[in-house]
Amino acid sequence: MCEFISWKVARNGEVLFLTDAEVFESFGREKLAGNQGNDILGHGAIDAYYGEATIGARQEENKNFWEKENYPPEIAKHLETPQTLLSTWGKMLRRALQPDDAYYIFMNAPEAWRTPLSELLMETVAKNVQNSYYVLFKVQTLSEGERKLLIEVVAKEAEYSYRTLRSSKNLSDGERRLLMEAVTKSPEYSYNALLEVRNISDGERKLLAEAVAEDADWAYRALFYAKPISAGERQLLMEAVAKNAEQSYNILLCNVDNLSDGENKLLIEAVAKSSYYSYSLLRFRKTRSAEERQLLMEVVAQNAEQSYYTLLSVPNISEEEKKLLVEAIAKSPYYSHYVLLNFLNLSEEQKALLKKASDNY
Repeated sequence: MCEFISWKVARNGEVLFLTDAEVFESFGREKLAGNQGNDILGHGAIDAYYGEATIGARQEENKNFWEKENYPPEIAKHLETPQTLLSTWGKMLRRALQPDDAYYIFMNAPEAWRTPLSELLMETVAKNVQNSYYVLFKVQTLSEGERKLLIEVVAKEAEYSYRTLRSSKNLSDGERRLLMEAVTKSPEYSYNALLEVRNISDGERKLLAEAVAEDADWAYRALFYAKPISAGERQLLMEAVAKNAEQSYNILLCNVDNLSDGENKLLIEAVAKSSYYSYSLLRFRKTRSAEERQLLMEVVAQNAEQSYYTLLSVPNISEEEKKLLVEAIAKSPYYSHYVLLNFLNLSEEQKALLKKASDNY
């Protein structure tokens, strides 16, 4: 992408560049009809306008237009002040200046240049959330109107709204409310805000917890790390986790803050929707009751593969459980074959059942 200001030096030494006068008169409009976006600021537009005169010409560009000594005299004479810049290229800049370029000017131009150009720059920066965020925090001389505009832009994305809440110390109640509303559209950034934003009110915390609870993964993390949490928030997050077998398994395995019987039951029922996590829980965590173990065994027995692994690796399998698992395994010739190879503690009846199934392997 070409920088503003771009020019070419022809083989005869002529400096070729474009201003509003060339771009917006009838000949220029005709020559540049196919140029889109910021193309009118670059070398492609110069080629289109000047045609054969640019053959073999040397390309030049420099974006620090406030340092006129970097430019040939033909261009430098238009860079005496911000007003001469705007009178020469104002229309082109309003049409084609990009948010990244406007941000660069905000960050690098001297105040004597930035302030007169601020309306144009702000209008352009405000087209991009990321650039708006950085200008908001790095430019110290923003007016109240400019600050208000940038916060409204930042509030279009949860990530930068969260960053602003985390980093800013002087937000008004209205600004904070606007940013919080944006953050709560994302479970991830609501979780981050719970952990990192200072002085969260009870109302804000409730909104953030409700947003986090929209996603079982982030609800699981919040139960671990977003401390302290109220009983109501804990219940909300537990119910969210219980919509997902994997995260319910993770909570049970890690025994988050002494699970109550009610929480344990809720999570077990969620795990029991997956034969894999039911098997994993039986293998790695001691069940609290016979009923809990029975539920998980019955789920495992719906899948020959998990029944095979349960039979081989879960401790203290009862005869009744073994019978249930063997019957499930016998539905698969493959796993029947491997049980006969690897598991010796089988009754003759069970061996016969598996042998019959494995004959088809």
